[in-house]
Amino acid sequence: MTFHLERPVLFGECDPAGIMYTPSIADWLVESTLAFLSHKLGTPVERYMYGLELSLPARALNMEFLKSMTWDEVIHIEISLKKLGFRSLKVSVTGKNSSGDKTFTGHLTMVSMSPAEGHAVAIPPELRLALEQKGKSL
Repeated sequence: MTFHLERPVLFGECDPAGIMYTPSIADWLVESTLAFLSHKLGTPVERYMYGLELSLPARALNMEFLKSMTWDEVIHIEISLKKLGFRSLKVSVTGKNSSGDKTFTGHLTMVSMSPAEGHAVAIPPELRLALEQKGKSL
């Protein structure tokens, strides 16, 4: 399943020339992934995990900045689940401008963690079920 959202480049995410800072893409990867997981669950994933006394920290993040993005430009973002493990999940995130050109790509791996226990734990059943459900693109 591919999840779609649109996001404008904000002034504060840009350098003085109005071009998006590369590190801002890392924030977008995390924000987009959380939006995808929240959509699948039907509730904010952060609150869901917090309610279970769990967290979803990033274990790995990689990205490639392919084309400049400028202040106020609207970027179309596609997020899809690439791998669902017992304790982790990996998503792919791609940004495209209004011309359809890829502006960035990246992958984010998150791990289901118990902060109290200090180690990785199984992905909660409700989240796993939501991620395993096949559905049409949104």
